[in-house]
Amino acid sequence: CLACAIRFCYSQCASPLRLAASGACIAVTWFYIVRFMVYYEGPNAFDGAYADVVWGGIGGNWGLTQMLLTWAIVAMVWSHEAPCAFQIFGVFGAMSASFLVYKPADSPR
Repeated sequence: CLACAIRFCYSQCASPLRLAASGACIAVTWFYIVRFMVYYEGPNAFDGAYADVVWGGIGGNWGLTQMLLTWAIVAMVWSHEAPCAFQIFGVFGAMSASFLVYKPADSPR
């Protein structure tokens, strides 16, 4: 579950600054998602969001959303060593928030 994944990820981080930055990323991400869903005028907000990402249109955000989706893919590949809680938090919560609290293991020298 998402709440369990978030709790696990936040328990792994030692820095209060990284926790605060992660919380801010969650707040900003979900503010824009909820705002879009509230103000969307059409039969299905999810279809509208998908169309905005894929086609864009006059007021669309195609370029920005493509960059953000590319970052999400890179983050998932980059974190193959992370516990799956980070991927669950990232995919269903906020990708940037998840990996702000990820601390990779020290590499052998």
